[in-house]
Amino acid sequence: MPALGSIPIPEARFRLFSGGYFRPAVLWRLGLWLAALIPTLGGIVAFQLSQLDEISERESARAVRNLAYALSQEVASGINTIDLSLRALRYDWLRDPRHFDDEVKAVLTNGAGGAVFQLAVTDPAGHLAYSNIAARPGLDLSDREHIQVQLASQGDRIFISRPLLGRISGRWSVQFSRPVRRPDGSLAGVIVASVEPSYFYRFYADIDLGQDASVSLARSDGTILGRSSQQGQAYVGRSLKGAPQFEPDAAPSGNFRRVGVLDGIERIYGWHTLEGSGLVVTVGQSIADAHGRYDRQRSWVWMARIGTGVALTLVVWLLLAAADNRRRALMHWASAEERWRLALKATGDGVWDCDMLGRTAQLSPRAQTILGVERAEIACLDEILDLLAHPRDADGVRAALQAHIAGARPDFESEFRIRRRDGSWAWVQARGRIVERGADGPRRMVGTFANIDARKAKEAHIRRLAQHDALTGLPNRLRLHDKLRQRIDEARRSGRPFAVLYFDLDGFKPVNDAHGHHVGDALLKLVAARMRAALRRHDLLARVGGDEFVALLPDVDARTAAGIGENVIAAFAQPFHTDGLSLPLGCSVGLALYPDHGTDPEQLLQHADAAMYAAKTSGRGQLICYTAPST
Repeated sequence: MPALGSIPIPEARFRLFSGGYFRPAVLWRLGLWLAALIPTLGGIVAFQLSQLDEISERESARAVRNLAYALSQEVASGINTIDLSLRALRYDWLRDPRHFDDEVKAVLTNGAGGAVFQLAVTDPAGHLAYSNIAARPGLDLSDREHIQVQLASQGDRIFISRPLLGRISGRWSVQFSRPVRRPDGSLAGVIVASVEPSYFYRFYADIDLGQDASVSLARSDGTILGRSSQQGQAYVGRSLKGAPQFEPDAAPSGNFRRVGVLDGIERIYGWHTLEGSGLVVTVGQSIADAHGRYDRQRSWVWMARIGTGVALTLVVWLLLAAADNRRRALMHWASAEERWRLALKATGDGVWDCDMLGRTAQLSPRAQTILGVERAEIACLDEILDLLAHPRDADGVRAALQAHIAGARPDFESEFRIRRRDGSWAWVQARGRIVERGADGPRRMVGTFANIDARKAKEAHIRRLAQHDALTGLPNRLRLHDKLRQRIDEARRSGRPFAVLYFDLDGFKPVNDAHGHHVGDALLKLVAARMRAALRRHDLLARVGGDEFVALLPDVDARTAAGIGENVIAAFAQPFHTDGLSLPLGCSVGLALYPDHGTDPEQLLQHADAAMYAAKTSGRGQLICYTAPST
C-alpha cells in the first residue's frame, strides 16, 4: 500500500480546505454529502472485505492445485526410476543369481538415484532368496501385502505398499514390487525395492504456503505414504479415505475446502493424481494463511472506514485506497502464478508464458539457457519447433499441444530433441497448461522447459542392462524374444521364411572348471567375437545361457541356414588363446525354420534347442535340423 503522501489528489478537491471554501453554505452541503456518503462507504468497505476474502481463496486454490501438479511430476519421475531398476534387475536374477549382487550395486548406484536402500528377491512361495543388506535366506514374507499381490497375480505390474516396518531392515519403508517371471511365463519369485517414506517429501520443505500448510502423498485407497506439515510426519500410514480426491469418480485434479481430518485445521486443498500408479499428491493451505496475506489491506480498509467522517480529504483517500486495494488484490492474484514459477525454478526448469492471442511467448533466463536462444521473446512454441526441434519430434509436440488446446488433455506435456549450437541434439521436456480462456478461445498458457539429457541417458543405460548380456555385450534372451516377435510379424506380412540356430559349446565346462571363471569369461568373449564374425552382417547373435548362443537368420531357406551354421562350426577349428593357454572348443548346432518348425518364439527356440541336443548326443561338432517326432 503506498504512503498517503504518494497518492495524487486532484487539485480541485484539495482546494475544499482552503479559506475560500469554509463558508457556512459550503460546510452545510458538505455535511449533507457526508451524511449520505458515510453509510454508502460502510457498504463499500464491507464489499471490499468480502472481495478480498474471495480473491484470496481463489488465489489459494489456484496455487495449491498448480503446486500439486508440479510436485506430482517429481514423484512420477522418482517412481519411474525405481520401476526401471526393478525391471532391469529381475532379468539379471533369472540369468545368473551368483553375480546378482554386483548387478544390484551397479543399478542402485547408477539407476535408482539413491531412492532404494534395500532390494530383495523371494522364491515362488514368498520365502526370501536374496537381500542386499542382510542374509536371512528362507525368511517367510508371503504374508506381506506386496508379496501376496504378486503371488496371486497373473500379470506384470508394479505394486506400491503401505508404509510398514521391514522384517529384514528394521526400518519403516514403502515397498515397490514386481513379479519375476521365466520366459515361459511361470512365476520365479518377486523382486522388491524398499524406499524410506521421507524420499517422497524430501522436496516439500521449499514450499511456502504458511505455517499451517500441508503436503501429502497417498495411495488410491487413501493410505498416506508421506506428509509434511508443522506437525511433522506423524501421520504416515494413516488413512485419508473419504476425502474427495479418493472418491471412485474423482477427477485427476481439482480443489476442495474442508476441515482436516488429521489435525482439525480448515484448509483449501488442491490435488493431482499420477497416471498409472494412482498415487495422489495433495497440497493444502489453511484459510487463515490464505486470508492472512491481505491483513495489511484489511487494516487499511478499517482505518479508512473510521476516518471517513473526519474530513473530505480522508473520504477521497478512502476511495483511492479502496481502488488501490483492488489493484493490489489483482497483483497478488497474479503473484500466485509467480510463486508457482518459483517453485518450478527450484527444480531447475525454465518458465515460459505464452500470449495465445498475440502468439508471443516470454522466456525466463533459465528457459533461454535450456533452449540455447538469446532472445527472451519468441513466437510461442512455433519458433522452437520450426528452427530447433528434431524433424521426427516436431509433429508429436504439435499434436500434444493441439490436444490440450482442444480440451482433450488436461495438460500439455511432450519430450523432444532440440539442436544445440554445436550441432548436437539435447532432450527437452516441455510442460504447460492454459490458465486463461475467453469467448474467443485460449488467451494465455504458462509452462516450463526442462533439460532431461541425464534422465534419457540413464533410461537408455537401464534399458541396455535389461536387454544385453553384461559379459559379452550381446543381446540377451529378453532382447532375442522381442526380435523374434518382430521377425514373425514381418514374415507373416511378407511370406519370407527365417531360421533360428541354437549353439551349445562342446568342452567349455571342463575348461571353466579347470582354469576358473576368469578364464571361462575371457573364453566366452572370444567365442562371441568369432561366432559374430562367421555370421552375416544383418544376422542377430544372442547369448541365452552360460555357454549357449542363438542366431536369428532373416530371409533364408533351410539350405542357406545350414550353410551358415556349418561356417560357425568351422570357425571353431582353430583353438582359442587366452591367458597364455591354447584351448580347443567345438559347438553343436540345432536348426529350426519359420514357419515349418514353429510360429511363435517359444516353439522355435524349443525346437532349435531339441535339434541342438540331438546333435550333441550324436557325436557333437555337427548341425542337425529339427524333425518333428513321429506319432
